[in-house]
Amino acid sequence: MNSFFKELKERKVTRTAIGYSVVAFIIMQLVEILFPIFEFPNWTSKFVIILLFLGLPIVIVVSWIIDINSEGVKQSPKSNYIYFLIIGTLLSTYLLYIGYGYFFSGNIYNDSQIDANSIAVLPFDNYSEDKKDEHFSDGFTELIIANLAKINDLTVISRTSVMQYKNTTKPLKEIGKELAVANILEGSLHRVGEKIRIVAQLIDTRTDKHLWAEDYEGTVSDIFTIQANVAEKIAKSLQANVTSVERERILSKMTSNAEAYQLYSMGTTLMKVSEEEKDFRMALNFFEEALKLDSNFADAYGYAAYVHLALYWYGYDRNIKPLKISKEYIDIGLKLDPDSPVLHATRGYYHYWVNRDYTRALEDFIYARDAVPNNAEYIANIGWIERRLGRFDNAIDNFLAGYKVDPKWVAILTSLSMTYDALNDRKNAKKFLEEAIINYPSASYAHEMKIRWNFEDLKETREAKLAIENAVLATDIGAIMDIVLQVYIFEKDYKTSLKILKNLDRDVLTHQSSLNARDYYIGLIYDLMGKNKLAISYYKSALEVLELKLNENIGDAMLHAAISRVYIQLGMYEDAVKSAQLSVALVSPARDAWYGIVNKTNLAYIYGASNLIDDALHTLSEVYNKPFGPKKAELLLYWEWNDLRITPKFQAMINTD
Repeated sequence: MNSFFKELKERKVTRTAIGYSVVAFIIMQLVEILFPIFEFPNWTSKFVIILLFLGLPIVIVVSWIIDINSEGVKQSPKSNYIYFLIIGTLLSTYLLYIGYGYFFSGNIYNDSQIDANSIAVLPFDNYSEDKKDEHFSDGFTELIIANLAKINDLTVISRTSVMQYKNTTKPLKEIGKELAVANILEGSLHRVGEKIRIVAQLIDTRTDKHLWAEDYEGTVSDIFTIQANVAEKIAKSLQANVTSVERERILSKMTSNAEAYQLYSMGTTLMKVSEEEKDFRMALNFFEEALKLDSNFADAYGYAAYVHLALYWYGYDRNIKPLKISKEYIDIGLKLDPDSPVLHATRGYYHYWVNRDYTRALEDFIYARDAVPNNAEYIANIGWIERRLGRFDNAIDNFLAGYKVDPKWVAILTSLSMTYDALNDRKNAKKFLEEAIINYPSASYAHEMKIRWNFEDLKETREAKLAIENAVLATDIGAIMDIVLQVYIFEKDYKTSLKILKNLDRDVLTHQSSLNARDYYIGLIYDLMGKNKLAISYYKSALEVLELKLNENIGDAMLHAAISRVYIQLGMYEDAVKSAQLSVALVSPARDAWYGIVNKTNLAYIYGASNLIDDALHTLSEVYNKPFGPKKAELLLYWEWNDLRITPKFQAMINTD
């Protein structure tokens, strides 16, 4: 053995292997950083890494056989150790690859890390001749998931993440690996008129062992009894501890009307995959139709109330009317079922989105989470409140807990990405951004971040414009208009800006942290083009739209901030400052660690545009480099800071890290 190591040294194999490994590791890190920036497909980075690992044994064997020195290239003396070298090299390379995957990729499957009581309920196959019954079978799947989610001793994957496996041909073992679960429930549903037949089987994904199976026959009205029985049998098969309270919740019926439940299920499904106005309104119609069939359906009141709140929060109906309807529905629902997690969660949203009363919202969200511990939305709700309160570590912990039970849900993925980004953890931010785009290509937040990163990181527009072109095809571009215009204004491409804006069919463009009238943006572009009279006409139109909405809801901080920007463009500087100050008074950083920071950043811009330079710089210094506050790249590139950028104090601030 000593002679083997002596030959390794003489043939310079060790030095060659170390040199190759160092270079390969550097290339791997560059691939991880650069390939996502240039939007290379995911398989390309894996392909390069595999090639680098395959190259290691080749380089080692070649360095053993061939000697390169000052005299040239020549073949080394033959040795019996060559076979020992090949076997050892291949084994070492394999172990290195496994180690790399475990420590850097984080995607190596390990049965010991999987919770034995984890389960995914795959969409039940619909064997009915009437394809309309597809919704019925999906609703049954959702019922089982919802009831299993009430058992604290189980880890249950949420509906969003399992629906991608509808009609899949993937082996259960592979699905179990992808979802990190030990068990899978699969089955089928056959409906003929009012009669139904359901087949269900529980399988251990690690061993392919059938743990339980049963056939059920009955009528449509038996659907709730059957699903409760299935949930209990699964819990028993997995030896999960089910408390008396959990059992009572599983056996309780949200409605006795199967058709009403089917409408309800269609509404919740639609809301889970879309935040577009047309889908919100379609979901609302489903809930209201369900209530016509069963006026005592408490949870349907909860979700109908939620849709009205969402129409307000997402800017589709920024008036007081939907809020009043929402409050009425919540009150009716809670009278029908005071313990409903759905109603408590919806009331939490009312405190969150309407009153920004985060303490009371948190109380309701925690109640809902404790009642249904495997519900990803209820877990994420707590994370969103923690983020608003500035407790970012707590927020991430809750998002990760939600991610565990719903790893494909876009809201969880974008929340993780945005929060990590706000904390300057770009590596984790990119990881979850990529997952969001893979699972939900039309997610506006994901496209917004991709555009912004390309623009701010590269400090040029080529890659950002490509990202915008993809966003125009894939998502609601109006929701991310701020960053889109930053890119085109930087390049002075006003023609494209106007084309995008004039193709939008709504008068207010909104995002969770920004809102303004479409005509404000159009006026801004005409201003930059030197068409001032035309710009003023659009500013006045924007002001009319915003003031009309403000009359409906005088306490809306986002409307006051939007109006302050319009006032600036109209030269009404005192009014602009008052509106921006009022907006910050309504929602300050102390009250909201996200929008409060965004709001105060707007105040800094208003001060600067009003030539109150010292006030602008002082205010900007209070939010600079804070989570969700402006970073150096933004201050160097965004048009709002053009006037302040030339001042020595501004330069001193951004160059002090």
